[in-house]
Amino acid sequence: MIKLIKKFFEDYFESIESDRYKAMIYKKNGINQERFYTYEDIGILEGVSKQRIHQIESKIFRKMNLLINGSTIKNKNYKCDEQLVCKTKEFLNDLKDKKTTSYIELINKFRISASDKSYFDMYLKILEIKRITLDKENIDIILSSEINKSVLEDEINRTLKIVKKNILPISKDDIIIQSAKRRRKKSKEYILLSIEVIPFKKLVIDNVEYLDYPNLDLSVGDSAYKLLWIKQKRMGIQDIKKSINKDRGKAGDKIVTTQYLSNQLVAHPELVSLGNKEWGLKNSGIAKISIKDLMKNIFYVEDKPLTSAYILEEIKRRRGDINEKSVISYLSQEDFYQVDDGTYIISDWKREFASRIKPKRVKTNYNEYVLKHFKESGKEILTFSELWRLSEKTYSGTKYNFKNFLKQRKYLQYYKDENTKVEYFTLTEDRSDLKELHGNKTKTIEEYSKIILRQNNGEKELSKLINSIQQNYHISRQLVYQFFNKPNRFFKKENRNGTLVIKLLESNFNIKISEHDILRFLDEVVTEEGKFDFKQGFLTLDPKRKFDKKSFEKIMMNMCAMANHGKNIKGRILIGIADKTSDTRRIEELDNINANEINGFGIVGIEREAKILKMSLEDYLKFINEKIDDSGLPDKLKLYLKSHMQYVKVYDKTLLILEAESINGISLYKNLKTQKLELYIRKGPQKYKINQFNEDNSPSTEFLEVQLRCTGDY
Repeated sequence: MIKLIKKFFEDYFESIESDRYKAMIYKKNGINQERFYTYEDIGILEGVSKQRIHQIESKIFRKMNLLINGSTIKNKNYKCDEQLVCKTKEFLNDLKDKKTTSYIELINKFRISASDKSYFDMYLKILEIKRITLDKENIDIILSSEINKSVLEDEINRTLKIVKKNILPISKDDIIIQSAKRRRKKSKEYILLSIEVIPFKKLVIDNVEYLDYPNLDLSVGDSAYKLLWIKQKRMGIQDIKKSINKDRGKAGDKIVTTQYLSNQLVAHPELVSLGNKEWGLKNSGIAKISIKDLMKNIFYVEDKPLTSAYILEEIKRRRGDINEKSVISYLSQEDFYQVDDGTYIISDWKREFASRIKPKRVKTNYNEYVLKHFKESGKEILTFSELWRLSEKTYSGTKYNFKNFLKQRKYLQYYKDENTKVEYFTLTEDRSDLKELHGNKTKTIEEYSKIILRQNNGEKELSKLINSIQQNYHISRQLVYQFFNKPNRFFKKENRNGTLVIKLLESNFNIKISEHDILRFLDEVVTEEGKFDFKQGFLTLDPKRKFDKKSFEKIMMNMCAMANHGKNIKGRILIGIADKTSDTRRIEELDNINANEINGFGIVGIEREAKILKMSLEDYLKFINEKIDDSGLPDKLKLYLKSHMQYVKVYDKTLLILEAESINGISLYKNLKTQKLELYIRKGPQKYKINQFNEDNSPSTEFLEVQLRCTGDY
């Protein structure tokens, strides 16, 4: 093939009798040259404009394209070799069938040497073959003419973002689901193409095929997490270290020590020590998602309305532990809608199918009706006949079912007169609480939960909290679960034992901050205040990008000021968030990143600074710890600061959260220039230096006030 291509090039330029054009085209395409020349370079050498060089190349390529596809050119007797024409048609037809193919596979297929690659590349240009090259991701593909290059390139980048964020191997279905969610304009074909062209390694775990992306830049802790997830078994720390160092050695990364690995394992939220120097996953095995989420995923994969029978079949295929009644029950919830042909859609598609959606049957709260009948009658006791007469028009079931419904109510007591056989119902003593509860169940759950959580240091096991709510207010377990599943003043997470706990989002409880908390906080904040601050990082924003000593000292002074707010009051500085749009734009330009913006705040992260300093993220954080040690903070605050650091991923960027609070009284900052101890406080977003002494060397009023606040006596 390559011999035919080279002969075609030589014969064509000989036929047009232009060695000058040949030299220009060969220079531009790197044929028989030490490098590739630009249009501008060639223009200088030939004494013409770069636009003219481009015009010449385009005209020649158009004519060569016609010839190589079997056509002839007017006024020219030259014709392309028939064998090359046939091979070109075969190549293009094969590409059309495959839609995409690897450039390296073509090189190997046609046995093209390194010295001949420039000829082949020019051949592809003449044929107007589209090509996508992502060197860092080891992706180099060519596309058929029917494929939209920009759409596929965007889809590849989106898929890469998903797998990088996921850390662990991921199934093809889950990639499709995450890629398609909440996108009105999407193409399953292009999503699948993006998966095909990315160099995944295939893993089979529990008969499920997962795709593992080998080019992830993981921390040591995440590397251990991924290793244990793939192995699906406990491992000794030395075996973990051996495996991680083997991979790091291949990549040219620094080898980790046992001590450093141990620290990373302890700090990782998904790993747990099993004793005897062995480690495992906190949640062992591959977690099953809920039936409702599984149903949603099926919709995202199929990307069309589905019948209940098909959904049931798919769930049984994947899980095998569900019956038809359960599926119908889930489909009747607010996450799904039935359309006019009897099929179902998910709520995300509601707008698209608005004209076809069947109205949902409104559930009647019969408890409200029963209580209303008692209230309007003014009686403490009603016969069953009276209740049925008042309810038969609204109750959808039979008289027998209605009686059973009443007997199951905890707010009613059932009696039967054995002589007259008349059945009675009376309200129980706690009916007043019950009546009040029915007015606003959600508010009752929220207020009661706050009381219980505050009595338990801000958190309680979910099952115990639900039991307490049920015992006191007779609210169904399902309703309480639904309440805690929605964003509220609480968040739900697993503790180290794998038990679900509910936590109260209040500043006076030492609660770890999540990505969700950061995003919600940034969305609601109006301006910086005394208890928090934002900093883009620790490096200057000039071209030199050096460690900013002055800025770092100000940050340390602010941490000291926050520690003087008062006893049990925390202050936090979030590093990796730019609070000015101009800084965000500057960072994007200097560090070649795309920052997500929320309410005027730019999420820029700290990885970019580690990269500039040519450090791993772990070494960068060690570097910051060393700077804290060298700062003017009191030793007690240095220790607190380093032990309470938190790292959180927001939009795939790492933020560093520095936290301070009063520790055994007031905190004084040592001015490194004057060696004097200084007192700082925060008022709003500003830091202020306080005079500690009056002119007679007695403690100042401001000093005494801060001291009292920090001891809790103010």
